[in-house]
Parts: sequence; C-alpha cells; structure tokens
Amino acid sequence: MKLIVCGKEIPISKSAPELSSITIQFTQLPAGNGLSDIGLNSTGAEQFEGGDIDAIYADYFRRVREIAATGLVDCLAHLDLIKIHGHRPNVEIDAIVNETLDFIRSRNLAIELSTAGWRKPINELYPADRIIELAIEREIPFTTASDAHSHAQLGDNFPRLAQKMSIFKIREACIFEKHKRDARVVCAI
Repeated sequence: MKLIVCGKEIPISKSAPELSSITIQFTQLPAGNGLSDIGLNSTGAEQFEGGDIDAIYADYFRRVREIAATGLVDCLAHLDLIKIHGHRPNVEIDAIVNETLDFIRSRNLAIELSTAGWRKPINELYPADRIIELAIEREIPFTTASDAHSHAQLGDNFPRLAQKMSIFKIREACIFEKHKRDARVVCAI
C-alpha cells in the first residue's frame, strides 16, 4: 500500500511501527475554484482566500475519514488543523464532525489532544472543545502531544492541557507501542 503525501508516494504497511499516528495537514479545494491544494506547500492563511470555507471543511473531514479507513494508523493527530489560521465554517459542522467521529470510533482509533494549537494563530487546543465533547460521548480514547519541533517545545503547555483534561474529566491518555494501545491514568478527578 502507498500513502501519497504532497504528490509523493510512500510505501507503507500496517506493520510499520513508526506509523502509529498521523496528522492531517492538507486538503484539496473543490475543482474549478482556481486555487491550489492547501497543505504542506501552502503559504499560510492566504490559501483560504476566495475559497468556499464550508466546502473546504467538508473536504477536509472527508479526507480525515479516508485516512482513518486505510487501517494504517492508530491515532489521528491535529484532527481540526484546518482551523489553524482562524477560518471557521459559516454553517454548523456537527454533522460532518459526528460522521467523522463515528467512523473513528468504528475503527477503534484514538484522537490526539495537541497543545500545538496554542502556539498557532488560532491559539486553541487541537481539537476544539466541541469535538472533544463529541469524542467523549463516543468514548473515543485520547493521546497527548506537544508536537514539539524542537527540544524547547517538549511538553509545551502540558500544565494547561492537564487543566483542560480535568475540566473534561478525561482521566486516561493512551500510548501506543507497535500498534498496541495501552491506557494510562493521567489525572485524578
């Protein structure tokens, strides 16, 4: 099986121990809008200019479901990365988020709580509080991460994350080793 990232094919298999979680960092705008792909090669907030934000969100969450369907990942990271620059949909997205979370639950996957969003223009945890609430309703397990890109970012905002987890009464975070999930108690309620 191959994963295509930014037009490059990467051969992968479920036995690949390094592919336990994946971040969705791209989407493709609907055809005919005159804009290019959004993602790793993008230049930031301007990638959304002139696009139909609702269609972009729908496409983004469709792609999240596609990656979840591959069976290659155990955890989806930055579940709502699309909000990074503060662009919000004009319509209620609970339906597409619910569809995505139902699919994640049916695949027995986890979702990452990432503090990286607090370092971004959106200044918000990944995923948003509403998505966390909906995931809790479905008993979807969580992992935690700071998405450190340097040693200085290791554990960045973890006290704040612990407080957020306490508010949501999230007592466990899971870890993966060779695709085997293990839940660990992280805070007492």
